[in-house]
Amino acid sequence: ICGQGEASLPRLLASLPAKPEPGNGLDKETPGLVWREDGRIRVAAPDQRGYAGLQPDWRKVDCRKYRRSMFQAAVVVRSGCSYECSYCDVPKVFGAHFVPRDTESILDEIRVLRDERGVRMIFLNDACFNAPVAAAKDLLSAMMRAQLGVHFASTFNPVPGHYDDEF
Repeated sequence: ICGQGEASLPRLLASLPAKPEPGNGLDKETPGLVWREDGRIRVAAPDQRGYAGLQPDWRKVDCRKYRRSMFQAAVVVRSGCSYECSYCDVPKVFGAHFVPRDTESILDEIRVLRDERGVRMIFLNDACFNAPVAAAKDLLSAMMRAQLGVHFASTFNPVPGHYDDEF
């Protein structure tokens, strides 16, 4: 699966027959599915709707195994990106526009990771966290008001106009 797999992977698994035979199996309409057919690589258009409304089930992840890692968990802030950097595939895979998550759902996920999984270091997953800078500041302000007590990092890109003295 290329791109978001939260809906695509279960759909793909459900489409696989118990006993595979030539000609049956893959649901080739599964968003993001990549397969080989007639010696060529085929790709179904990826799901680019973002992560709004999706809340990960962290109970299945043993976060203790990552205590010595730089980050214990990643929280998706938004998907997609409207910039076309030559080194990046985000616009093609996740969409050429930003699809943000609701701030409260982000804070709720961080609280779950902190309270139920013991996570203290979080990566805020966003291809270009600082653009637009007002959205980044709004989320950071909400995190400070929530007094989450976690450390975090994210990806900052040198997009002109998306830094200021405060940021």
